[in-house]
Amino acid sequence: ETWLPQRLLSGLLPESLLERYTFWQDEADYLRGYPKDATKPDVIFVNMGVGGHVAMHGSRFGEVRRGDSLLLPARAVVLRLSKQRLQREHRAVHDALGVLEQFTKEHALLSQPFEPSFALCNGTAALLRRLGGHSFGAGSEPAVASGLEA
Repeated sequence: ETWLPQRLLSGLLPESLLERYTFWQDEADYLRGYPKDATKPDVIFVNMGVGGHVAMHGSRFGEVRRGDSLLLPARAVVLRLSKQRLQREHRAVHDALGVLEQFTKEHALLSQPFEPSFALCNGTAALLRRLGGHSFGAGSEPAVASGLEA
């Protein structure tokens, strides 16, 4: 993740979020806001996109003039996620990657050491969600454990 200074997000995100969270950008260009107060139970997830709000459609809103340059309008979808849910998902992905690493070692499938990438971790989380039929809510650990043993 790459730290993003508050000044770069000013105007895109509400000031109240910028004051309470520190934002980082991941490899997929999503933003994660971690609370400056460590006792807060949530994390902010931001999906940024190019284009204006649906209420502002038409060619006259296609570009915004600022000085001598043209800027494309941007929008952000902001979600508040439970920090505990994200930690459960992280543990489940870690356990699944451990099983995968052990399998590749036992069967000598890789010529180099097993190195999980950002894309592999995201894919593993998506696979666990689809196979387990859950979203890493409270009590999901037994479902993940039984799915990994099968």
